[in-house]
Amino acid sequence: MLTEVQAKELLEIVKKALISYFENNILKLTSNHLMNIKVDGIFLTFSQEDKVLGSLGSVFPSSSVLDTSLDIAIALANRLKAKGFSIKPNELILEISEILEPKLMSSDNPLNYLKSIEVGKDGIIVDRGFYKGVVLPKIALEKNFSPLDMLSYACESAGLLADFWTYKDTKVYKFQTINYRLEPSGKFYKV
Repeated sequence: MLTEVQAKELLEIVKKALISYFENNILKLTSNHLMNIKVDGIFLTFSQEDKVLGSLGSVFPSSSVLDTSLDIAIALANRLKAKGFSIKPNELILEISEILEPKLMSSDNPLNYLKSIEVGKDGIIVDRGFYKGVVLPKIALEKNFSPLDMLSYACESAGLLADFWTYKDTKVYKFQTINYRLEPSGKFYKV
C-alpha cells in the first residue's frame, strides 16, 4: 500500500509528466524509488472544476506503480483528447484510487456474492482470463448501483455478457480503495 507521502509524490510526478507530454510531446522520467513499488491495482481520474472527465486503471499490473500510473495517465489523456476534451494539465484535478488486497469470493452458489458486497465500501473485479472488468466503490455509489448492478456492469465493461459473474470459471474479487487527490493549486489530501 502506498503511504500518503508516496501517493502525493506519485501524483506530482504524473502531473509533471503530463505537462511535459503536452508541451514537448515527450515523456521525460528519471529513476525514482516508486519504480520499486507494486500495487494490486491503480486507477486515475481526471477532473476539471469538479467535473469528472474520465477514469482509467489497471488491475494486477505487472509493472511498478510509477510505470503503470504514467501509462494510464498518457492513455487517459489521449483518449480524452480523441473525444474532443481540451486537456490542460495545469488545470487538472488528479485523483488516484489504489485497490487494496482484492479477495477472491467463493461460494457454491454465486448468488451468495450479492449478500457479501457492501455498496460504497466494496469494489468488484470480474476476471475471466483475458477479460477483466472493474467497478470502483465510488462509482457504484455515484451510479446508485446495487450489488447485482455492480457485478453486471463489471462483466459488461470486460466485454462479457452481464451474467458471466455466475459462471464457474469466472473469478470475482471484492476490494476496498484508498483515494488521494491533487488539486491544480498543489493542495493534496486523502479523499
